[in-house]
Amino acid sequence: MTTTLTNSARQNGKVYALAEEVSKRSGLDVTICAKLLAAGWTFTEHIEEPNRWTAPQLIEAPADKVTGFATLQFANGGLFDSMPVGEIHLVRSTKHGTPGPTMCGIDRFDRSMPGWSVGGGVTGGNLPKPTPCTGCLAAATAEYPGLPIHATTFRGVFPSHAGDAA
Repeated sequence: MTTTLTNSARQNGKVYALAEEVSKRSGLDVTICAKLLAAGWTFTEHIEEPNRWTAPQLIEAPADKVTGFATLQFANGGLFDSMPVGEIHLVRSTKHGTPGPTMCGIDRFDRSMPGWSVGGGVTGGNLPKPTPCTGCLAAATAEYPGLPIHATTFRGVFPSHAGDAA
C-alpha cells in the first residue's frame, strides 16, 4: 500500500522545502528533486516504511500522459483552395498539446507531408465525405481503450471514445 505526495506545494511557492524533504528521504540531489517537482513529477512513499522514498518510485510526468485523442486532417492548398488528402486521422492529446505522429504512424512533421489541421479541417461543397483512418482507430483502441476522441469539424466520423462502436 502506498500514499502519494504530490507537487501541490508548488503553487504555494514551497517547492524547495518539499524538495529538501524528498531529497532526505530518497537520497537524490535536492536540485534534481526541485526540478522534478516543479515539472509536475510525483514521489511515492511506502506506508510500511514511511522514510523510504526511492527513485524507481517516480511516476511519469503528468504533461506526457495521454488524456484523449484529437482528429487530424491532411490538406493541400491554401486558405481558399484547400483540398483534403486521404482519411481523417487521430493524434494523442496531452496536457501540453498533440505530440508525435498519428496513431497509425504517419510522421505529420515530415517536410514532405502536406499541411494538416488538428481538430478542424476542410469540409462541405463537392468535397468527398470524410472517412476515418481504421489504422488510427485500431491503434487508439488497443493502446488507450476508453479515452475520449475530441472532434470539432469531424464530429461523428469516429466514436466518442476509443473502443466504442461507431
